[in-house]
Amino acid sequence: MSRANNIATRVARRLQTKIRTHEWQVNWKPLGVEDESADVAGKARGRRLILIEIELRRGAPVANVAKIWKWKVMGQLKGSFVLFQVFSKFYASHRKHREDAEFIGKKMEQENSKIRYVPLSMRYSPRKMGREGGRYMLLAGDRLAQRVWQNWRKIDKNR
Repeated sequence: MSRANNIATRVARRLQTKIRTHEWQVNWKPLGVEDESADVAGKARGRRLILIEIELRRGAPVANVAKIWKWKVMGQLKGSFVLFQVFSKFYASHRKHREDAEFIGKKMEQENSKIRYVPLSMRYSPRKMGREGGRYMLLAGDRLAQRVWQNWRKIDKNR
């Protein structure tokens, strides 16, 4: 399992105890999509879908925003959703990658009132060719779940 998948699994498990209204899945795909997935998704009947994309060292995180926007435009995502795009410390020294993703995320949000885009920072610095596990990675997953939960409470309260 990759580091991103390990963190995603940890986040999904933690969110299952924090946002109990939703059912949490790792590598979630909307109906009709075969080759792409969101890192984590929380689904609940009659509630806003929660999507989480975890960016550790990806060269073009804007591709994840484009993928999800495409799903919405093509009708593969129904209803409203919030996309949390989470950036590791790697993007502190690769700001342009993050800025491009945030620009497109905000454009997506402006185009459709049923979409919320929330960029978050993660206090985790993935090393190139680093180990897949480790306590720092698990701690980062726990902290990320906490941040998503805190932001979700604000969004859900104002829906």
